[in-house]
Amino acid sequence: MVLAGPAEGARLPLAPVRTLGRGRDADLRVRDPHASRVHARFRVGCGGAAVEDLGSKNGVLVNGRRIGEGARALRPGDRIALGGSLFAYADPLAEVERGAASARAAGGPGAAQGAPALPRAPRPALRLAAAALLAAAATALALAG
Repeated sequence: MVLAGPAEGARLPLAPVRTLGRGRDADLRVRDPHASRVHARFRVGCGGAAVEDLGSKNGVLVNGRRIGEGARALRPGDRIALGGSLFAYADPLAEVERGAASARAAGGPGAAQGAPALPRAPRPALRLAAAALLAAAATALALAG
């Protein structure tokens, strides 16, 4: 999600491997004159997500700290600054789980009596998020093998 910069408010979809920059060779293009043509690489898989600086002039910062060489693991809510733009990493599956936890805390099944919640059939949004995660993991495994 773009928090600040020329594309403020946009959501940029990540896939198993995506590059971000201002040039034509970047998978995700941002109209940021301070971004390199291919500035950073994002990797998403079953082990989580990571960002890597691809030798950009201005670097990549995660939560205000320059990442340097190599990949830096991301957690939901992490803030990524590159060029003149600021992004927040959001994990759709984590958002679904956080919503379910909020519902339980607000008095969902088993919350009031202290009884264990009974298993429930997954909701369509959770099924979709799980299917997307499985597809990303399968693609990452295929690319790695």
